[in-house]
Amino acid sequence: MVTSVLLQTSRRSSAQLADVPRARHFTTSTLGAWGLSADTVDSAALVVGELAANAARHGGAEMILTLRLDGRDLSIRVLDRDFTGTPTADAVPDDESGRGLLIVRALTDAVEMSTGPDGTAVTARLSTEQG
Repeated sequence: MVTSVLLQTSRRSSAQLADVPRARHFTTSTLGAWGLSADTVDSAALVVGELAANAARHGGAEMILTLRLDGRDLSIRVLDRDFTGTPTADAVPDDESGRGLLIVRALTDAVEMSTGPDGTAVTARLSTEQG
């Protein structure tokens, strides 16, 4: 029988563009400590940067970044306090802005978006490699 080890941590911060580098650093240091490969850590840092920047631009005063590793499955969730609706990925590759969710989708296996009583959450999932 194979069992997986569940690791999870969260970081609460203001939803400001100045907090985006801190969110990326939190991600790289956490996933490095969890023993994930450099490629996985780099992809996750890009995903977090895009999701945190979206939260800072559209999400209100606060965001919560949650990293969860269940076996080889990494989940990255950014929750912000935007209640205006579920985000969309309507940009096309030639647009000068608005491509964040397109980038996230290209780097991950799945992306889920929802708006509920706690705000708007975007969860990205990707398979990992051990370092």
